[in-house]
Order: sequence, then C-alpha cells, then structure tokens
Amino acid sequence: AACVALGLAALALARAVARAAAEAVGTAPLPVRAGLAVVPWNPAGPGLSTPLLAAAMAVTVASVALLAAVQEGRRQSPRTDDAPWACGYAYSRRMAYTSMAFAQPLRVLFRSSYALQAAARGAGPWLGRLGAAAMGLLRRAEPLWESGLYRPLGRGAVWVGRRVQSIQMGNVRVYGLYLIVTLIVLLLSAAR
Repeated sequence: AACVALGLAALALARAVARAAAEAVGTAPLPVRAGLAVVPWNPAGPGLSTPLLAAAMAVTVASVALLAAVQEGRRQSPRTDDAPWACGYAYSRRMAYTSMAFAQPLRVLFRSSYALQAAARGAGPWLGRLGAAAMGLLRRAEPLWESGLYRPLGRGAVWVGRRVQSIQMGNVRVYGLYLIVTLIVLLLSAAR
C-alpha cells in the first residue's frame, strides 16, 4: 500500500526531495514540474507525469496477463523421460549405478593381487592333487599382499588425510600465513 501511495504521490515526493537536497547543498532548488512525459534533463526542470506512469504500468500488467492467457491454451503436457542422461549415448544396463560400476575400476587396479585366487579356481583339480599344503600356501600368499602393502598404504593415506584435515580446519589468518609463505617460497625458487 505504501508503494502505491508513494508511486501516486511521486510528484510531491520529487519536489520534497529536490528542496531537501538543495538545502543540504546550499543551492537553489531545482524546479520539478508535472507534465505528460518523464523528462529528467529538461532545462526548464525535470518533468514527472504520474498518470503517464500509471498508464504504462497498466499496459504492462495487461500485456503480461494477455500473454499468460494465450500461453495457457498452448500448454503441453509435462515431458517425462525415464532414461537418465548418458552424455548423448544410448543408455544401456551397463551404465547403471550399481556396486559393480564402482568396483570395476578397483578390480582392474588390483587384478594382479587377486590373480592367485582366480588361478586357483581354474586349476582346482590339478592343485587338488598337490594337496592341502599347496592350497594353504596360496591362501597365505594373498593376505601377504593385503597386510604387507595395501593396509599400510591405506593407513598412510588416512594419516595424511587427518593431517591435511587439521590444516583445513584452521583460522582465516593462518590461511593467509600459508598463502604468504607459499608465495615467498615460489618467489625464492623463481629467483634462483
């Protein structure tokens, strides 16, 4: 309601603002006149037409309402597409988000460490003849990779992550210090 009142009383408000500005600066107030146009830089004084502004707002509201009424008849039914976006390729079951989609790169990466188990399955009858000792050896060889290499690497990655996390939880001023130290190191290395 206050916005509408201020909009309709814009001429009186403009004159009051012009008088207050003139008193603050210590000059004569600029004349503000009413007319049929909004002319801000007229030598006779800026003009402001409240009826013209009201008519322009009414035409704008009416045109938006007319456009909405026309578009309402053309409204299409909502489009539904069950297939997820697949970067322009036809979607297939192999692209589904499953545990295998996550595990497949890991299986490729660690294929050599688990190859003994796959070889033992394929050569089961032959190894069965060698006896339980050979199978026990294979069962112990696989955990050696896991306990001797992968677990220490995992623990090291967790340790490094915790150290980095303690840096990330710092104060903004400490971050600024990190930035300055890094810049000094880079400048010194570039100067050599």
